[in-house]
Amino acid sequence: MPDPDLDFASRRRAFLRTTVGALSAAAAATLGLPIVRALFVAPPASGVAWSRVGPVDALGAGSPLEMKFETLGEDAFLRTPELRSVWAVRSGAGNIEVYSPVCPHLGCHYLWNPGSGRFECPCHASVFALDGRVLSGPAPRPLDTLEHRVDAGVLYVRWTQFRAGVARKTAV
Repeated sequence: MPDPDLDFASRRRAFLRTTVGALSAAAAATLGLPIVRALFVAPPASGVAWSRVGPVDALGAGSPLEMKFETLGEDAFLRTPELRSVWAVRSGAGNIEVYSPVCPHLGCHYLWNPGSGRFECPCHASVFALDGRVLSGPAPRPLDTLEHRVDAGVLYVRWTQFRAGVARKTAV
């Protein structure tokens, strides 16, 4: 006749062995998949993808419009949505210029002042013309333009962060 205590101990050991094996497999998959992805999945060729910003028919000639859009930020193997904005300006000739909303002086976000017809940085009082030129203040260079294109009436940009506080426009 089998010993009931021995049978119970045997089933308990089997249960613990299965549980530990399943937890070990889950931990290995959690830690191993990002490593496998980093080794075998190539990053995008351009490094920066085009982001859909919005329709250009909302742009009036000579009147800047702040347009918000979402990009996908990457930090190591984490991808998170990030809200961005740009200033888009249509000239009288119909050309569109897109500016980063970050002041090239120290990285504050500047605003359009419709009363003065200028971009003004609230942090250190840099003032920029509609075409991005520095009119006054400590900004070392004009507003940073972003690469953009219009496709079927929709504005697309390649979001780029530039180094603040230096005279030369340098991507970070």
